[in-house]
Amino acid sequence: ELNSNVIGFSLTPNPGDGHFTIGIDLKKSTAATVMISDIAGRVCYNKSTLLTEGHNNFPVDVSQLPSGIYIIKLTTSSGVLHKRVEIVR
Repeated sequence: ELNSNVIGFSLTPNPGDGHFTIGIDLKKSTAATVMISDIAGRVCYNKSTLLTEGHNNFPVDVSQLPSGIYIIKLTTSSGVLHKRVEIVR
């Protein structure tokens, strides 16, 4: 789904050990929810935050999760974005 407010959406490092930084560039401030689920669809992380206009860095610590593939879902008022992330030990 198109998210007209988001200019950029990055995730580093990927793959990583479970400590990630989500980088989000926005045209205007917005409330957002970051959800991480495993490939079976189980929600492993869910946090709401307020993001500001311009560049935002959102740290995520899911280092307690086992190695594997996860999906990050970023939801704002203007849409939904997804990224695949891999946790490796």
